[in-house]
Amino acid sequence: VGGKELLMLTETNGTSCAFMASRDGQMETLRMLVEVGGKELLMLRRDDGVSCAFMASLQGHSDVLGMLIEVGGKELLMLTETNGTSCAFMASRDGQMETLRMLVEVGGKELLMLRRDDGVSCAFMASLQGHSDVLGMLIEVGGKELL
Repeated sequence: VGGKELLMLTETNGTSCAFMASRDGQMETLRMLVEVGGKELLMLRRDDGVSCAFMASLQGHSDVLGMLIEVGGKELLMLTETNGTSCAFMASRDGQMETLRMLVEVGGKELLMLRRDDGVSCAFMASLQGHSDVLGMLIEVGGKELL
C-alpha cells in the first residue's frame, strides 16, 4: 500500500488524513495530500457526513478553505452533515465573515438555502448568535427567501 491508496485509508468513522489537515489548518500538509489524492481524497466524509470543507469552515481556516474550493469546487461545499448542517451554516453560526464570503462566492444562494433537518437555516443561526453583520450579508445574497 502506498501513494494515493495509502492516503485514501480512513479511521473506522471515515476520518481521512485530509480531514485532519483541514481541521487543524495544516496548509502545507494539505497541499501535499491534494497533490497525490486530488479531489477524490477531499470528497471523503466521516460517517456523520462531515467533510474537510465543513471542518475548515468550522475552524475559520479561510486559507485552507480556499485550497479546498480550488480543487473540490461547489460540489465539495454542498456536502452536508447527515442532519443537513452545511459549512455555510457553521460559518454563519460562528460569525466567520471571511469564510462565509468565500463560501457564498462559490456556492451562492443555493448553499445558503440549505437547512438542517429540523428546518434551521443559516439566517436563523446568525440571528440566534447575534451576528448582525453575517445576517446582513445573508439577506443581501439570499433575500427574503432566506428568512
